[in-house]
Amino acid sequence: MSGIPSEDLVDQVMAVAHLQPAASVVVIGHHTLPLLLALMRRGCTCVRSLRPGVASPDGEAADLAWIVDVANENELYEALQAARRRTGTSGRVIIADRLVLRPAGTLHPVR
Repeated sequence: MSGIPSEDLVDQVMAVAHLQPAASVVVIGHHTLPLLLALMRRGCTCVRSLRPGVASPDGEAADLAWIVDVANENELYEALQAARRRTGTSGRVIIADRLVLRPAGTLHPVR
């Protein structure tokens, strides 16, 4: 995403969200594996990935919901709903930069 290595991006998001290293994080979107691995390496105790439009088997609360790569407004809407369900009133929601909404028909960037 945006050319920043996953490790650096995770450090930035954790600093902005004021998260403790043992935070519970849900990453919502496509192509989330590098971020999940980076979060685990940073010590996050509970990390999971959700894809927009796909049912989730659990509903565990999270300290942070990070929306990283959605294809259109419908996916963004679904991701925001899932994020609010996961974070409740005390968690945080962060939406990634320019890749949140790609123009229709645009291929996923090469990573």
